[in-house]
Amino acid sequence: MRSDAAIMVGVSGGTLDPIVLGWATEEAVARDADLLVCHVRERGEPSPGGPDPAGSAELLVREAADTARSSFPELAVETAVGADRVESTMVRASLEAR
Repeated sequence: MRSDAAIMVGVSGGTLDPIVLGWATEEAVARDADLLVCHVRERGEPSPGGPDPAGSAELLVREAADTARSSFPELAVETAVGADRVESTMVRASLEAR
């Protein structure tokens, strides 16, 4: 990590993902920060893209990370996947990000 925190972006597999991912990627580059791509789903709910919740979510964040890296190869990108209460998990993660 180039700075003390990362820019965090959540992806869900929705139509707005490319827009928010693009914004977060550009913000991370502008701030010389890492990018953290996250997906959190409520416990017991299916993950986007298939019956394997962990595998589908991992694929979702991996593809988003690859998209960010394709625009800015020098950008350090990390991924995180979780199953918990979406709102509280994203708030906790954002407190550690920028």
